[in-house]
Amino acid sequence: MKTNILLLTLFTLLCWSGTLLAQNAPKISIQGILKDGNGNAVEDDTYTVTFKLYNAETGGDNVWQEQADVVVVGGVYSHLLGSVEALEPSDFGTTLYLGVQLGSNEMTPRTELTYAPYAFAVSTAINAVNADTAQYASQADTLIGRDLNNIAFFGDNGQNFFVKTNGTERFSVDVNGNVGIGAGGATFDLCIGDNDTGIDHLGDGNLALKTNGSGRIFILPNGRVGISTNNPQAPLHVGSGGGASATFNGNYFKHDFGDQAPTRDITGAGGIVAYFDGDMVAREGVISSGNITWSDARSKRVLGRSDAREDLATINQLRITDYTMIDYLEDANAYKKVIAQEVEAVFPQAVRTSRRAIPNIYAQAETTIYTNGILQLSMAQAHGLAVGDHVDILTPEQGRIMELEVIAVPDAHSFSVAADEAPSQVFVYGKYVDDFKAVDYDALSMLNISATQELYRMIQERKRENAELRQQNASLEASTDDLDRRLDRLEALVAPATSADQPKAAYGERK
Repeated sequence: MKTNILLLTLFTLLCWSGTLLAQNAPKISIQGILKDGNGNAVEDDTYTVTFKLYNAETGGDNVWQEQADVVVVGGVYSHLLGSVEALEPSDFGTTLYLGVQLGSNEMTPRTELTYAPYAFAVSTAINAVNADTAQYASQADTLIGRDLNNIAFFGDNGQNFFVKTNGTERFSVDVNGNVGIGAGGATFDLCIGDNDTGIDHLGDGNLALKTNGSGRIFILPNGRVGISTNNPQAPLHVGSGGGASATFNGNYFKHDFGDQAPTRDITGAGGIVAYFDGDMVAREGVISSGNITWSDARSKRVLGRSDAREDLATINQLRITDYTMIDYLEDANAYKKVIAQEVEAVFPQAVRTSRRAIPNIYAQAETTIYTNGILQLSMAQAHGLAVGDHVDILTPEQGRIMELEVIAVPDAHSFSVAADEAPSQVFVYGKYVDDFKAVDYDALSMLNISATQELYRMIQERKRENAELRQQNASLEASTDDLDRRLDRLEALVAPATSADQPKAAYGERK
């Protein structure tokens, strides 16, 4: 056995064991390498080594030490600190540094002990002698931490795992794999904040977002999302369960004035299941059995009544057009409606603009070249794109890919965009515009109401005029009858009595 060796340099590498067993004789597993002054591993042999723990990197107090014979093979040795002299858990409440001494040579600098050994600070849990911590020690298989308020341990005979910080349980995993974050006792797959709120895996590709243990949002394997229903019949299906009712509070969604106002925004509108602060956009129609719009006078600054005559003149300038959509694959219907640009020319307040792709290309790319994340597409017709434009494309692999920026335009028929993968085929829909027109048909309806009212006024005026004319005609007819009677009397006076048997022309014949 060798007890000393000439060492100019001493290297020691420490590898802490992954867990520290809660037992009466805790130990720390270390490994080290012994080299001579030339940097070569020492000869294979058994060496007497002294291991020391200090409370400072240099100087300080030697709080623990032990001497042991270690077997060195290829310069490498292993040892369990505490296998000769018991480690004192209370020493691990502060940072400790390991010194290794062979003969009269001690390693410099000392090596700082890292996180795992500080589990020894939980001395009462290891020894289970104090009543206030016995509840942990009695069920703990493995403890890691500085104190009982900051600890990770396996409990319930190793079936559950818990993490505490600042005295509060932050994380847990139970025997069924249920994970709790922010609270213990998770009742399903992932609970956050408490034990019945989070995400539950209901089956392959089937998820539920739960609160208070009840499913609120469901996602099916086919991608359908259900809100308040676990069986969505469309990509987004909002169930009627728990809908608000406007009869409960007339101002339920109105914030311009307080509750208990004397009038209500909506009367008898029950089962409200969704509310949007902004616009709701649909590529196709919005189908419903009713349409109710906020129209409370208390939310408006009235500027005056609309001029019905002008409204009638305006509506007479609108043209109704028969048309179909360029994107016939999306919408093959035929329509009899207005064109937004034409409406804007005569009634601009009924037109809104937004950002949207237009089908100005709407063709399959003839060739596709994918290189290092860049997809170059060549079209049969001129695409009309410029660098910086954005386009929508469709691929069999990814479906519709929106707002891809055009990064290069080699010629009038080719352009390039960034892409995540090489598609087998590409259909180019078209480019984005910031002035895509939409018609406010409600505004047109109101215009039509005003124009209809003007037509009604005109009809009533004509009726009054006709009544006056009929009255005038009746007066004329009465006057004519009176004239006929007078004429008859005059003729009777002028004609001789002997002519009574002669034919007499009627007044009408004299005309």
